[in-house]
Amino acid sequence: MAKEVNCTMATAKLLGKRTHQVPGRLSVSELFFEVPKDHANPSYGTLRLFARSVERFEKPIDASKREVKQPPWFKDCEAIRKTLTADFPEEKKKWSIMGQSFGKVAERNKAYYNKYTEDIHRVKDIIRYIEKENITLPSGGRLSVLRLRQLGILFGFHGTMDTVHEMITRFTSDLNQFGYFTRPTLAAFSDLLPFDTMPLYALVHEPLYARNNAPNWSADRMMKQNPDFTNVSADSPNPVYFTGEMVFKDMFNDYDELTNLKETAEILATTDDWPELYDEAQLARNEVPVYSATYMEDMYVHFDFARDTASKINNCHNFITNVLYHDALAHKTDELMKQLFALRDDTID
Repeated sequence: MAKEVNCTMATAKLLGKRTHQVPGRLSVSELFFEVPKDHANPSYGTLRLFARSVERFEKPIDASKREVKQPPWFKDCEAIRKTLTADFPEEKKKWSIMGQSFGKVAERNKAYYNKYTEDIHRVKDIIRYIEKENITLPSGGRLSVLRLRQLGILFGFHGTMDTVHEMITRFTSDLNQFGYFTRPTLAAFSDLLPFDTMPLYALVHEPLYARNNAPNWSADRMMKQNPDFTNVSADSPNPVYFTGEMVFKDMFNDYDELTNLKETAEILATTDDWPELYDEAQLARNEVPVYSATYMEDMYVHFDFARDTASKINNCHNFITNVLYHDALAHKTDELMKQLFALRDDTID
C-alpha cells in the first residue's frame, strides 16, 4: 500500500543570484537555495539546490524604471516558488512553467548504422576483444560489453551520434595498431558515461518513476523481451544494438563508484510502497500556465506518451517539433525558447 506523506511546505532560503545575457536575447539567472532534506522532518538538515530561470532580455529606455517581473521557471519546486513569489501580487503567485518532454532507441540504432555502416563489423570486433580480456578502466571499474553498448545513451542528443562513431573509431584504431586499447582511449571512453560521477543518476533512475510497486530492474526485464537488444553475438549477421538511457543491474558491477552501492540499489529496486507521484485530478484542474516542448524524434520518452501526459494537464500549451532533440534546451536554447515564449505571448489567430 502506498504511503501518504503529509507535511507543511517550508519556504526555501535564497542564498545567491547572478543574471547573465545569452544569445537569443535571453536573460538567464542562476540561483542557489537552501531547503530541508525532508519537509516532513526539517531537523534532518538541509540541502543546497541550484536552479535557473529564463526570461526575455529587454533593455529598458530608463534602467531605473525597469519593471521587476515574475520569472518563468522550468521546474515548479514549491518551496522555491514560495520564496521567489513572496512579494508578488496574489494573482502572480501562480507562476508559469516551461518544461521538456522526452522517447526511441531502436530507431536511433538504425539511423546510426545507416550513417556508419562500417561500424557494424567494427563494434563486433571490439566486442570479441572485450569478451576475451579483463579490461580495467583508468577511472576504475571494468569495460564490459554492456558498458560499451551504453554509449547509445548519447544517441538522443544533437551531434553526439558522431561522438559515438569517433569512440568506435578510436577503439578500432587501437586494435589495428597495437592489438589492445590504449590508456588515452579508455580514459576518453570513461568520460563519455556519467555514472561514476553521478551515482544518484543510476540509483534513482527507475525508482523515481515508481508508484505502488517495485521497479525491480525493469530495464533488464524489458530488454529480455526485445530480440533487437538481446542479440549481442559478434557472430550474428545483425548489428549489435546500443542501449539508451537505461540503468541495468550489472552496472553496479561495472562502474567503480557504483560497486559500493549495490545493496542500496537492490533495496530501491525492490521497494514496493512508493507513494503516488502525481495527483491527476489536480493536474486536470491546474490553473498554472504550462509551456512545454515535445520532440517527435526524442529517444528518451515515446512521443505518444509525452503527448498523452501533456493532454492530462489543464492549461498546458505544447510546442511539438520534429527538428529538435532532447537536449534542445541546452544546445538549441534560442530556437526553443523563441517557440515557448511565442506560446505564451503570441496568438495564431
